[in-house]
Amino acid sequence: MPVPARTPGLLVPRRPPGGGPGQDRRSASRLPSIGRVPLRRQPLLPAASRSGRARSRTEPRAGGGSLPRSPPATQERKGAAMSLLASLLLLTSLAAAGGPTLAPTTITQGALGRVIYPVPEGRLVANAVLQVAGNTLPCFQQEDRLIALFAVPVQTPPGRQTATLLVRYADGSREHFPLGFTVASGTFPTQRIRMPKSKTGLMSSTILAKERQILYGAMKKTAAVPQWEGVFANPLEGRISSPFGRKRYVNGRFWGQHAGRDVAAPTGRPVQATNSGTVLVAQKLWMRGNTVMIDHGLGVFSLYCHLSQIGVKVGQSVRKGEVIGRVGATGFVTGPHLHWEIRVQRTPVNPAGPLREGIALGLPGGP
Repeated sequence: MPVPARTPGLLVPRRPPGGGPGQDRRSASRLPSIGRVPLRRQPLLPAASRSGRARSRTEPRAGGGSLPRSPPATQERKGAAMSLLASLLLLTSLAAAGGPTLAPTTITQGALGRVIYPVPEGRLVANAVLQVAGNTLPCFQQEDRLIALFAVPVQTPPGRQTATLLVRYADGSREHFPLGFTVASGTFPTQRIRMPKSKTGLMSSTILAKERQILYGAMKKTAAVPQWEGVFANPLEGRISSPFGRKRYVNGRFWGQHAGRDVAAPTGRPVQATNSGTVLVAQKLWMRGNTVMIDHGLGVFSLYCHLSQIGVKVGQSVRKGEVIGRVGATGFVTGPHLHWEIRVQRTPVNPAGPLREGIALGLPGGP
């Protein structure tokens, strides 16, 4: 169940009981272990700046006389500089407190992002979710940190976006962490294909809904621990006949953007698992034809479609490089090839990233 958002603001570590000089004890008593301090209401200013407010309109000048007060424009510049300093001091305190981090801070359409939050010592997490791109995604606790993986849909407009981490602790307190990032434009070519009427029936919204129901239902069984190892491997070497994200028009009608990568190959060539995991789907579908879906843990999945043969069963554990089926031309196709995908939760990911650098979580001895 999503955690209700709190009033927007930045987060700072709570002071020890009793606080420092001049601390508002009534405000402190209402704060959880990490409280929210709106910058406009409680700016963090150096002591010298606070004491300077009580000075007279003129200041002593060496050699006698007085120094006139700075003009308004100068005062505004000083105020802006002081606000910037306050923000930097607050961000420094957040980093020292071990707040959540989102990486990378610039994500291309169709690429992968991750949020990692070191849970404060002595605190127990009851539930945590990540809200991003209109989706609410589960978080997984690995050792002493929360991890959430997400993919930026290819249709996401370029520009600034916000992911929000919502945490509910066992004692009933809640935290709300807004994390900004930038979406960069991807490069996606256009493809126009002609299909016979005998195949276009597979584009039915009813058929697509049935397939999604099967796949999305199986995705709920993802493992709470990562099962992949290192970088992901190409399940089939060959010519890429259709790249990820390609804009497709079928018989003149916009069909959408390609959710995976197509590799041209003759029927019967072996298809290998891109990484280790557990088989969740191994059956014939309508548009996708004979399909295998593997769970790699933490909401990461790979799919292999249009197979002529399926070589694994649901529940079977597979290793990276293990043969799981053979190239075919079943389902909505113009010829034999492998269509394969990597998804995070339900969102397709450009496989180029995991193939090049894997999916790093920063866990000791882990991926």
